[in-house]
Amino acid sequence: MDRKDEKSPAEELQQIPYNADTGEGEEAKKESLSRDEKAELERMKEEKLLREKIARDIEELEYLFPGIDLESIPEQVWQRVQEGESLAGSFSIYMIRRMKKQESADAANKRNTQSAPPDIKGEKGASDYYSRDAVRNMNEDQVRRNYHAIIKSMENWK
Repeated sequence: MDRKDEKSPAEELQQIPYNADTGEGEEAKKESLSRDEKAELERMKEEKLLREKIARDIEELEYLFPGIDLESIPEQVWQRVQEGESLAGSFSIYMIRRMKKQESADAANKRNTQSAPPDIKGEKGASDYYSRDAVRNMNEDQVRRNYHAIIKSMENWK
């Protein structure tokens, strides 16, 4: 038989009549295929379902994160997707965790800035807060240049 005369399993299936309402013809289709052909059709069916799922996941991700570049998605997100999680869900969790880390770092930076000793070089605008000790260590000129900030700082002295 010529290669042109050979038909793929999918083409053979299309030639067997099938009634979707009653299911008639389904058994005839299954019986006419060899075990390898059945396995191949099942593999193709699973592959098609996987491609459709991936397309839906990407569509959902692009809806939630417009303009996202798939190349920028970190490896840890792809690992979670391989474990069965959705792409959009995995990336959302990643972004939330990243935001929480950033918020935590920002809060720590703010606390550190507030508790840091003031700059006593006397540079105008160098610091908005001067502690009691910092003012004691200033010379007369520094006190004069930072007078308004010192007065404001005194409101917070305990």
